[in-house]
Parts: sequence; structure tokens; C-alpha cells
Amino acid sequence: MLQAVAALVIAFMPWLFLPLPLWIAVAVLGAGRSWVAPLASALPWIVFGALYGELFLPRAGQAPGVVARGSAEAAAEGSTVRVMTFNITARPKPLDGVIAAIHDADPDVVLVQELSAAAMPAMAAGLGGSYPHLRLRPEIGWAGTGLWSRHPIVGEEPWAGSHRDAQWQHAVVSVRGQALHVVNLHLTTPTVLHRRVPVLDVPVIVGPASHWRFHEVSVLVPQLASLIRSGEPLIVAGDLNFTDQAGDYRRLRAAGLQDAHRRVGWGFGHTFPTGATQIRGIRGEWNIPLPLLRLDYLLSSPSVTPYATTVGRDSGGSDHYPVIGDFWMRAGNAGAGGAPPGASR
Repeated sequence: MLQAVAALVIAFMPWLFLPLPLWIAVAVLGAGRSWVAPLASALPWIVFGALYGELFLPRAGQAPGVVARGSAEAAAEGSTVRVMTFNITARPKPLDGVIAAIHDADPDVVLVQELSAAAMPAMAAGLGGSYPHLRLRPEIGWAGTGLWSRHPIVGEEPWAGSHRDAQWQHAVVSVRGQALHVVNLHLTTPTVLHRRVPVLDVPVIVGPASHWRFHEVSVLVPQLASLIRSGEPLIVAGDLNFTDQAGDYRRLRAAGLQDAHRRVGWGFGHTFPTGATQIRGIRGEWNIPLPLLRLDYLLSSPSVTPYATTVGRDSGGSDHYPVIGDFWMRAGNAGAGGAPPGASR
């Protein structure tokens, strides 16, 4: 139980720092009487700075050598590519808003999670004119994934590893002659644990159980590490169902992946839930008016440089906001061959 409570605290870590302005007042009021109050108020700021300080510093805005996206100068130095990850929610709904959000972001590659068979006709009609290359793996419920691209898809294969048979995707996209590996992920949502309080006779949330997600990351790490060691450009995207203070996040980073938002984003980058989200609670469903957690990510290997990233402000009716990132690959970083083993063509 203590482990579950700790996981819940870690998930909502940013919100624990809301009283920071009050601690400044404590420091000011207590400065003339004792050194204890200023020191006590400074410690939370130090912790906040260590955990999140880089997210609120000015950003350079552009990687060295990168000029305007898609320009001739950029092509000479390397290739730029805009990637979007979007959990569109398997729950039945009109998809006009989702399609409009994708077009507004203008990505080169779109990675979608929770793609259902029912959603495919509308998505195909809405995106087909702009994204001629696609690989779709729809499923019932949350497990479906899909990839739309302006650039040719050299090959694509499913990656399995979820206890619910989620179809992750590994594809190779040829971006102006350069091979870019993309991995589309949707990790298992942690189970919410409840304990009944005897005195009140009501269940109380005590934390999440994330052992299945731990297993999935254990399966992913060697596969991703192998791609990273090859030196070929790699972008990993999707709804990972953890925050950036979770142990599973650190395991993916330790495998050699960099977090685009941590590198070039600003702010907490929360993506879930959206204003349209309904969270099933102990007593019915609740609407959450603002995003509380960062669950959706764009990660990349060292051979891919992120130079801009943002969280889309239009969810299109989904319970997740999309994440959009601009990346740069140096010319000659890898060839255009590289189809994954067993890939469809």
C-alpha cells in the first residue's frame, strides 16, 4: 500500500508545489527573527528547481545548423521532420475535431493511439489527401494504433509486449532519403487501487498499480536500446501512461532516449485530461476542467535533435491533448534502406 501511495504522490508531484508563493511570505515574515524560517521556505524551491527548473528557463528555440523547416538550406544540412502523437480516444465520437487538430498542427508524421475500426473511415477521408502513406492497426478498445505520413514508409512491423495484446508499431520512414525509425506506443494504464475506510465506510483512492506497465517497459528497453546502438535516427512517441518522475520514465531515458519536451519545451507540458474528459470515480463520473498530468511524449535517440515542441491546445474531443515536435537529422546520419525485420511493404 505504501508503494501505491508513493506512486500516486509522484504522479501528481507538480501540484505539491502550489504553496510555494506562501513559503516566500513565511521567509519574509520570519527573516527578522530566525534563520530557520527562510531556510525552511528555501528548501521546497530548491527541490522544485532540481525537478522542474529547466522547464521554465528560456529556450534557444532552434538547434545549431537548423534553418526554416523544409527549406533548401535545411535539406542541405540535414532533414527536418515534424512529428505528432495523438491519443484520439476509442470512445465513439465525431472525429471532425481530431482531424482539424491534426491539419492545424501540420505534421509530417502522425502517430495515433486508440484507433478503432469504427474510426478508420472518417480518419482516412479526413487525412488521405495530405498523408498518402499509412499503416493502420485498429483494435477494439484502447489497443489500436495508426501511422500517417507525408514521406514514404519503407517498412512497418508490430511490436507486441502488452498483457492486453496492444499493437505497438515500429516503422521506418524515408525522410528525403534518410531513414527515420518511429515507434508508436501505448502503455497500459495503471489500475487505481482503493481501500475502504472502516469508520466512514467509503472507498478511498490510495494509489495506482503499474506492474503491467513495468513489464512492458522491460520488454521495450532492449528493443529500443538495440535501435539506438545502430546509430540510425529514432523517434519514440505515444501515450506512455506515466509522468516524468516515474521509474519507468527513467528506465526509458537510461536506455539512451532524450525527452523532447525536457530539451526544448516550456512548462509542465500536461496532456491529460482535457476539458471534455470524464473520469470514472467512486461515485459516478467527473469532468476535469484542466490537464493534470503529462502522459504523452516525444522521445528521440541522440542522432535526432529536437528543436521545438508544443502541446496542442485543441484536443478535438479526445481526452488527451496531442504533442507536436520538430526534429532535425544531420545529413548522412543514416541511409534510407533499413526496413525493420519482417516489415510489410
